[in-house]
Amino acid sequence: IYMQVRDPNHALTGNSNTGIWSILSSDINTGIVPDIDVANYFKLFVSTRAYEDASDVGIASPDVLHIEDFALVRMTTAPNFSITSNHVHNIFPMRDYHPGGYPVVSDLLVGIAVDVAATDTGLDAATLEVDIMLIAETTSVTEKHMTQLLTQAQDL
Repeated sequence: IYMQVRDPNHALTGNSNTGIWSILSSDINTGIVPDIDVANYFKLFVSTRAYEDASDVGIASPDVLHIEDFALVRMTTAPNFSITSNHVHNIFPMRDYHPGGYPVVSDLLVGIAVDVAATDTGLDAATLEVDIMLIAETTSVTEKHMTQLLTQAQDL
């Protein structure tokens, strides 16, 4: 599973040719004010289970096939007005969870969650797109295997 967040409508400035989305490009990094801290968090995940809360989804969660998270934390201090910024993008791909593959006999669900501690006016009325590429192959699932999968799902 590969995922890419795109900004095809160019809501952020400076990406009119590429459509690249980056939380570093947003206006939360412009007009920096001393002693105002900003923290933005984005999480995308693919699962065969419906989760009510994205904070319940982690690398050990049942039926999770892929997780990506983005974090931007920026801190400013006065009087010398120093700026500390940290941007992290973690990818936890399916090949790490299930190196031999994972039989999917149900729908795949994509979850998106955002925690934002600042207003980003560039994205307030914009639409971001998430492209998802799934590389899969057909497989036969025997009745015995299907029963095991359903039993396992009921046990969880």
